[in-house]
Amino acid sequence: MVTLATGTAERRALETMLKFKVKKLGRRITVGEDKPYDTADHVTNLRAINVTPHVAQNDSITSTGKRRRSAIDGRTTRHQGYGMSQSCRAMTECIFGWGKQHGTMRKTKHRSIADVAADFLLNCRLQSDPHPQTGRGVVHGRSKGTKARSIAKTRPSSERTMAQFLGFSANC
Repeated sequence: MVTLATGTAERRALETMLKFKVKKLGRRITVGEDKPYDTADHVTNLRAINVTPHVAQNDSITSTGKRRRSAIDGRTTRHQGYGMSQSCRAMTECIFGWGKQHGTMRKTKHRSIADVAADFLLNCRLQSDPHPQTGRGVVHGRSKGTKARSIAKTRPSSERTMAQFLGFSANC
C-alpha cells in the first residue's frame, strides 16, 4: 500500500492492512514493528482492532537527558513470542535493505503513487530473482556459471511474503 508521505501515513496504512487481515482471519494476530511505531496512539489503535503489537521499545535517552516512555510495557515484553516477533521483524527488514542498497528504493525518482508502487513491486521482483530471463538468481559466493539453486527457491520473495501476509495472491 503506497500512501502520501505524512508524519503518520505509515502507521495509518499499517492499521488499515492489519484490520483487513484480522477481519479475514477472524482471530487476534501479533505484529512486530520498529521503534518509530512505539507511540501510544498507534499501540492503542492496534489493540482496538484485535492486534497484539510487538513493537521494539523506544526507551532511549533524549537530547535533553530524559528517558522516553515506551507504549509497550512488561505485559507484552515478558512473553517468549515478543522476542520471536522481533527476530522475524529483523529478517523482514533484510528484504527492504536489499531494495535500498541494490535496488531503487533509497530515493525514489517518481512522483505519482502508481509509479512508486510499480517501482516497489519491481524491486521486490528483482530481489526474488535478479536474472528473470535465465531463471537463475545470484547466489553469494558462487560465480554465474556454476550450478546453483535459484535464489528465488532459497529465500522467499518479499512480494510473495507480503502478499501472503496480507492474504493476496502474488503473480510473480
